Amino acid sequence: MGQAVVDRDIVVFGGGVTGFTYAVFQKMLCPDRDVTVYEKSLKPLGRILVSGNGRSNFFNTWLKSDKLPPDPLFDQARQVLAPDWGSKAFAYFLDTFKVPYYVQDWLIYPFANKADVLRDAMLEKAQRVGVKVVTGQLKRVSLEGFKPTFAVLDNEGQDFTVRARKAFLALGGQALQYPPFDWRMLMALKLKHNTFQPALVPLITYENTREMEGSRVKCDLELLDGDSAVYAEKEGEVLFKPDGLSGICVFNASIHIDQSRFSDYTVVLDLTHHDGTSVAIDGDNVLRSYPHPIAAYLLARAKAEKTDVGRLAKRLTFHVKGVYPFRNAEVSKGGIDLSEMEVDTMVLKKYPTLGILGELLDIPMYCGGFNIGLGIVEAYKAACGEKAKTEGKGF
Repeated sequence: MGQAVVDRDIVVFGGGVTGFTYAVFQKMLCPDRDVTVYEKSLKPLGRILVSGNGRSNFFNTWLKSDKLPPDPLFDQARQVLAPDWGSKAFAYFLDTFKVPYYVQDWLIYPFANKADVLRDAMLEKAQRVGVKVVTGQLKRVSLEGFKPTFAVLDNEGQDFTVRARKAFLALGGQALQYPPFDWRMLMALKLKHNTFQPALVPLITYENTREMEGSRVKCDLELLDGDSAVYAEKEGEVLFKPDGLSGICVFNASIHIDQSRFSDYTVVLDLTHHDGTSVAIDGDNVLRSYPHPIAAYLLARAKAEKTDVGRLAKRLTFHVKGVYPFRNAEVSKGGIDLSEMEVDTMVLKKYPTLGILGELLDIPMYCGGFNIGLGIVEAYKAACGEKAKTEGKGF
């Protein structure tokens, strides 16, 4: 008995934020299209629940204004956003899911301050407009001529083949609890890509930080590659781990590290000022300027290194030994190279019936709603591209 073959109109593999958003947008813009999401766990939108410490930081005002900071890290994202896709996608997202929001600095959260409010609104909208969510795990992409077909595993362990008029892969990366990503499933497509690495992740240091475990300190951070500064962040906050450093500013620094040569990198913390106030640290006030575990560490290290405690607090140096594993990473670094894409429609140049969305693309971004927000923009562009094609219009 042969393998079952299922013919679909539009399919999405992966029920994360980007894939699920695309499916709803597509059904909204082209109601006559049949849209099916294959999700291996039947628990879509899981990443929304952990974003923003359970509050769901789902967008960033820098994306909404379409004017990212002048940082080379954003060069690829600029290609996706230009000229005004960020503001259009954000407006359409709000109009579709009707979730009130608020802005804290440049971070955008649901007004309810609860991630499940946004997730429930998205699930309800999908059901209302007729998006189908089916259990299925992509195992392999094959080619019939230049048209991709998909080998899928159902929830009973049975293989079947999906053929679709159009498909998008939104498989996520390898962060959090994902198993190792098997690039062999996409081998037939022969796409330029970089293997996934943990990103936005705590750093392991050569220096022993165990006595400060759990303590936090506000500071400025600088990441050095040899003698050259490659990243700096003012007014950050570091959380000390038993074997290194964590916190948003550390996560943002980690994305700049070439993981083939950890020992070239040094993190330098300035603990002597925050929130507009500077303090000259000395032996008399150090115990009143920091949590006791941090003050004790500074005093002990200053004594061991035969240096002044104030000088040490101004330039507290940690040498990078490694990064935490994927299960501790906010996102993955790596994926399919953007040069393979038609960024106007988010489809592959080689295969115009197959698109790539979300973390499967190699577009590194910082913490703060940038990653989810860019995925929403990609989803909107992909849905608009299909609408334009359906109506016979240029894009």
